[in-house]
Amino acid sequence: MNEERFKFYVLEIAKLDEHHHNLAEGLDKVRRELMVHDYINARSEMANLLLDLQHHYNYEEKLMLGIGYPYLESHAFEHKRLLEVAQKVKIDANSLKLLVLSELEEIIYKHTDTYDRQLADYINEENNDTK
Repeated sequence: MNEERFKFYVLEIAKLDEHHHNLAEGLDKVRRELMVHDYINARSEMANLLLDLQHHYNYEEKLMLGIGYPYLESHAFEHKRLLEVAQKVKIDANSLKLLVLSELEEIIYKHTDTYDRQLADYINEENNDTK
């Protein structure tokens, strides 16, 4: 895993950080299989990554709903868009290449750095307000 890049996306919220760590590892697993041209295992790892993404997004959306997060709708819309992009990678076996994976990774990291960081800031502000 690219530890230096991953550190930039740590939000200091344990469960979200755990999910992000798992997603980063999943991306690395797909990348490793592609680098050795093992497309069968790469597709399998991609399927696992999609499951992890869905699990993470479901968790986040329940969390946002539970805390009355005001930007839930736009954040959930972004989750839907990301899953659609990831599904296209999975469905089109010919596109499962390092370049496409890098693009997907960039989209996931940008999402984390904007939408998830905004959520983390909101949670931290709410926690500070209740102290």
